Amino acid sequence: MTVQVAFLTGQSDPPSCALAADQHAFLDALPAAEHEKVRCNFPYDRAGDGVLEVALWRASLNNIKQYAASRSGAFARAHRPPVLEMLSKADRTLLLAGSCGIELLNNLHLPAGVLRSVFVLGYGPVARCRPACAHEIAGSRRDWISRLWFPSPDAWADAGHRGYLAGEHVRSRCAELLERLRSEA
Repeated sequence: MTVQVAFLTGQSDPPSCALAADQHAFLDALPAAEHEKVRCNFPYDRAGDGVLEVALWRASLNNIKQYAASRSGAFARAHRPPVLEMLSKADRTLLLAGSCGIELLNNLHLPAGVLRSVFVLGYGPVARCRPACAHEIAGSRRDWISRLWFPSPDAWADAGHRGYLAGEHVRSRCAELLERLRSEA
């Protein structure tokens, strides 16, 4: 069985699927083979080459717009196919869902059979509900944005809304989950 790890976050720059520098660094630090690391972000329909650099205010505005737009049927119709294609490349996928990632996933309305192959590690999530697949939510007492949505996460990390990937909790938990997914294979 094959395992992969991928980010699912809002698009800070809508024309790009590139990862931010901290996302590349996070993947680099994981005990996983390079072929297990998906080096592009949602919606996985464009090359993810390069490093995404967008001003915080612009990224926040783009994420808010995408969060709102994700509630339409057009969102699921447009983005479900490339997400399904990415998920089909491995037997099990660990999705690292930061900020509005869980909301985007939920609004794709993926088939239950596909969701059985997915485990979501949500960090600092902003979503109306938990995902309909195996998951764990990491929050922080310093992240007032996510605490509005998930006041009682499954685990606590010490991070601001944009700092989860730099801390030890999410990195070590991700490594543990990858190992668990491999052992289940």
